[in-house]
Amino acid sequence: MKLLTFLGTGEYQKTTYVWDDHRCETEFVAEALATWLSADKVVLFLTKDAAQHENWKQLSHRLQGIEVQTVSIPDGRNEQEIWEIFDCVVRSVEHGDEIAIDVTHAFRSLPMVLVAVAAFLRTVKAVRVRHIFYGCYMKDEPESPVIDLNLLLELLDWMEATRRFKETGDARWIGEKLRSTQDRLRREQKGEPR
Repeated sequence: MKLLTFLGTGEYQKTTYVWDDHRCETEFVAEALATWLSADKVVLFLTKDAAQHENWKQLSHRLQGIEVQTVSIPDGRNEQEIWEIFDCVVRSVEHGDEIAIDVTHAFRSLPMVLVAVAAFLRTVKAVRVRHIFYGCYMKDEPESPVIDLNLLLELLDWMEATRRFKETGDARWIGEKLRSTQDRLRREQKGEPR
């Protein structure tokens, strides 16, 4: 699995990140995610300032033993820079890759852009987006939950199935979403779907 993540120049604090049964004490959620997912490769997007920052020096040391690819991106201060970032992310992924995206330290509007990138990659490059993570740092709390926002892509799938039904009267896409959702819930043993 390939982990796509971002790192900034903020003053990150140590916390215990928690996701399902996984726990990791670190100031860098990317370190926790790379470990939990047994990532084959970490693609780290860095602005010019972030590439020179102490955060990158520390994280690079902690990711030793994992293949790390750094990608230089602009700050995302205007529409042109947003499109440059979009292109950088798309080029970092190969056809058929299995990926997780970490939006925790994606700055400004980038988390929204990354959801659009994920939807685009699924369609254009047949990429399997397994997770879209957000590490919810909780100041003065011993633990910080990691939330999987992949449900946003599920919502897009349901919207597309509903659009097709409304346009064509053909419910097969809704039926497939119901079938795949029920199968997933049963496999995950999260009870019977309603």
